[in-house]
Amino acid sequence: MHPKVPAQEHSNQIEAELPHKLKIILAYENLSAALWAAETFTGLLRKSPEGADTQLLPWSFATLSNPADQAQATAAAAQADLIVIAPSSSFRLLPGFVESWLKKCLSVPRRTNTAVAALLRSAHRPEAPDSQRLRAVKRLAEEAGCRFFAPLAQEAV
Repeated sequence: MHPKVPAQEHSNQIEAELPHKLKIILAYENLSAALWAAETFTGLLRKSPEGADTQLLPWSFATLSNPADQAQATAAAAQADLIVIAPSSSFRLLPGFVESWLKKCLSVPRRTNTAVAALLRSAHRPEAPDSQRLRAVKRLAEEAGCRFFAPLAQEAV
């Protein structure tokens, strides 16, 4: 016979046994940036343990420029495990509203340890480690105590 488990302890035990759904927020400038980012992360996720469930929630920069949509994206990011920023190579700096949105996302209480990834260039044109937009994303992640990744930067940042 199994010992009786208090309801709260039993609830926590069940939650621990349920598979975690990896939630990724993708903020992208245009369709080519979104497709490239999705392809990059699809390749990485194929290497994850079998049964890992992933939910990709894409938000275009155009959508993030709308305050009502930005509020929805911020709420979604509060549940995210990973926030990916994927501008095209045409931006030397991140648009101010994207930087502001990311700062809001990282300042709200989150249910999980969120990581931030910057996919700023392709493998053929790596981002310089001193680029202003790479430094901006890294700074925001570090200020919020989040892990930061820039898989296609020229050097480790």
